[in-house]
Amino acid sequence: MTSYRRKQLVIALSIVAIVGVMAWWYWSGTFEDKLVYRPANSKLNTENFHVARRWLEHQGYLTHDLYQLDDLNLFHHERRPTLFLSTPPGFHNDLEAHRLHEWIERGGHIVLPAPSVIRLRTRAPDLNPHGLTACQGCLEPEDKDAEDPEWWRDFEPRHLISDPRDRSYNIWTRHGIELPDQETRGLEIWTNPDGQPMVVRYGLGQGQITMLASWRWLGNQRLVYPEHVRLLEALIDDPEEYVYFQQRTGSGGLLSWLWQQAPLLWIVALVLLGLWAWSRWPRLGPLRDAGLGADTRMEKHLLATARFDWQRHGAANLLEAMREERQLRLRKRFPDWHRLDRNERTERLCALLPQLDARDVDDLLDTRRERHSQSFIRLVRLHEQLMKVL
Repeated sequence: MTSYRRKQLVIALSIVAIVGVMAWWYWSGTFEDKLVYRPANSKLNTENFHVARRWLEHQGYLTHDLYQLDDLNLFHHERRPTLFLSTPPGFHNDLEAHRLHEWIERGGHIVLPAPSVIRLRTRAPDLNPHGLTACQGCLEPEDKDAEDPEWWRDFEPRHLISDPRDRSYNIWTRHGIELPDQETRGLEIWTNPDGQPMVVRYGLGQGQITMLASWRWLGNQRLVYPEHVRLLEALIDDPEEYVYFQQRTGSGGLLSWLWQQAPLLWIVALVLLGLWAWSRWPRLGPLRDAGLGADTRMEKHLLATARFDWQRHGAANLLEAMREERQLRLRKRFPDWHRLDRNERTERLCALLPQLDARDVDDLLDTRRERHSQSFIRLVRLHEQLMKVL
């Protein structure tokens, strides 16, 4: 057998071995089907009503997601829109409770779960005036005679819920609603066959509130059952109006509330801020005639410089500048000034300044003497007189 034939035989045997292993693995292995969600369904773990909103959207409903209850003030409707919440009444902060109360009184309809306990908030409006609470595990299993009662701990039974229009919904749940008293006037109650309230609806202002035993009836995991989807549609008050879902709880905070409640306050604040910025901005010119303001500023600058020189050096710099100016002027007036002695210089200055005596002239020529403030002022005046003559 040639080497070429051997290579072909090895390749053929390898292919047969690979196909055989794949066939054996396919027929003897175990497989698990996994559902890969599209990017549009990536919010299943972060939004409580994502499936509900997507399903209603495909059915032609007008839907909108809310992430802050402050946005409710931005929507105005002629009819009754529906808002689904996962937070029970009493667990919202004061700003959210006021926003919900205002929205309901204008004609809105909210669907939210009943609280497990009553939380009283003194400043927030009461969205649960009847004191409804959710009873967890208060429903009896349908199969009361089951041999193994342990199944009840890990399994949610189905309960039939009937509304006042004789429509029934077979819902997976353990939860019901407890009424604190027997007064049911003004309440629309949906019960199970045993008479246990499951859904309670009552009016508030121009709107109404629907309270469920559990919001998880409409959660992402439960809407795979057709009966839960039917319940979702039955809870919508006006199918032609918008349906809102609060996917995550969050408040816009005090600033957004102030902007919606008192917009003039922000306008006044912006105007004051603009005036302050304008007052701090460098001016291109004076607002009125400054007069001698520039000279006055120069005079103050010179006085400050002279005061600093006097305090630090005894006005030595100024005296030296005065001496150099006198020497320059005197040399121009008397070309032989540098050859004159002290007495001759005194005589010539006395001739120029007859109103001065010889002591004043001698004091003017002596620049090394230490001087106090009065003698310094007198020297400056003598210097000015000599400069005028020269």
